[in-house]
Amino acid sequence: MKVYVTHNEYFKGIPNASTREIQIRYEKEHNDDRIVMEENRIKFFFGYPAVKLAYDDRTSINYLLPTLTDEMITKEIVKARLIPQSDEDAIMYRTVSEPWLEFGDGLKLTEKEYELGMDLGRYSPIPLDAIKAASGRS
Repeated sequence: MKVYVTHNEYFKGIPNASTREIQIRYEKEHNDDRIVMEENRIKFFFGYPAVKLAYDDRTSINYLLPTLTDEMITKEIVKARLIPQSDEDAIMYRTVSEPWLEFGDGLKLTEKEYELGMDLGRYSPIPLDAIKAASGRS
């Protein structure tokens, strides 16, 4: 069976991730604790592999396997996170950059996500330098 291996720390925090049979077999065969996902569970978004995660409240989200750098984040990726066209198109991901820009709904964004969100008309065009100054960041 083919698998996708991820270094993304988010997946290590999923309660059942390390107890799946495929995971136990992978760890024994490779002496490696990275999380694996079966190929048949993978769907691609913007060229990146993702897996659909189901939550206890019966919601689900497509979570990208790689941890994204600023260079990897595009306007289309931010749009699929912030304003997806449907539940099937909604994605989530983890970033290398710190998400520190917090909004009223508890959402935290990286600087790159905020800038692209402004381009999409999602946020008021407040210059990032002004936000940094108000937040005591340089």
